[in-house]
Amino acid sequence: MRNRKIALSLVASSCLVSSLSATTIQLHQGWNLVGVTSKEDNGLNYQLSKLVQENSGIRTIITSEDGKWKSFDASVPESMWGFAQGFTELQPGKGYWIKVDKDSNLTIGDTPISLEDIQFQAGWNLVALPSSDISELIKQLEKSKLKLNTIITSEDGKWKSFDASVPENMWGFAQGFTSIDDGKGYWVKVQAVAGSATTLDGYNVELYSDKDNIDISSIKSQIENSKVADIASIDFGDISNIVISTSVDGVQYSSPYINTNSNFSTTLSSVLNDTLNPEKIKENIATSGTSIYVYAVSEGGAAHLLSPMLRFMK
Repeated sequence: MRNRKIALSLVASSCLVSSLSATTIQLHQGWNLVGVTSKEDNGLNYQLSKLVQENSGIRTIITSEDGKWKSFDASVPESMWGFAQGFTELQPGKGYWIKVDKDSNLTIGDTPISLEDIQFQAGWNLVALPSSDISELIKQLEKSKLKLNTIITSEDGKWKSFDASVPENMWGFAQGFTSIDDGKGYWVKVQAVAGSATTLDGYNVELYSDKDNIDISSIKSQIENSKVADIASIDFGDISNIVISTSVDGVQYSSPYINTNSNFSTTLSSVLNDTLNPEKIKENIATSGTSIYVYAVSEGGAAHLLSPMLRFMK
């Protein structure tokens, strides 16, 4: 989708930045989900008056802002843009749907963006992201008290997704992608870390919301006055997901994301009976790393070792 002169990613002052070269985005006839991953050399946004002149194939551009769609129609005379267009420039860090009537290229500047250029809100965000591994993106978001939930992108007319609830050791076969590329647009769902509370029986419940700055005082009080098995009866309101954790013999165990709005009671029961079951956890701890030796006994002879094996339960 893109050609770069230098394939280089940097981490500077704890901020991810994209490659230090101009990015050429290949636009295919029809709709393309692209991301503006660099700035103009003068630090300003990309003026559509210039981009449309350079690329006569552009017909429509759409983006999402504050949960609302905005559009640009290249067929509208420029003299009417002031009141007839939803926007007249492309902003670094944002994602756009661009419709072209022929294959063409869109070249953007060589001043890389960082995560500080991207305005994330709890919920879905249509953005461009600095080139990186998703694991690095997760760490950066957590510093801002945001939790990555889902990333979706479009490639060659097909949707691909990343689910942050999947354990990292399963990413190789369970994810549609595990790295971020320059020039692509991404739908990113992040959740605000609303807070946490501890149940009567000692389970920690982390609360995540699709909205910013919500009041969790009532929910927190109900959790603190309930056992973990009983929290299914709580009305979690604007809390979309929870993560439950417990410590057994000094080892921390956590559940995956639990959706409070869909099959919550069933999922909670499954997690408590399996992932966070203290008896199963203790059994796993007891057998983890235990050596198992396989012997063979010849007729009339002594037993001899065939092979040592290590059994790992975790």
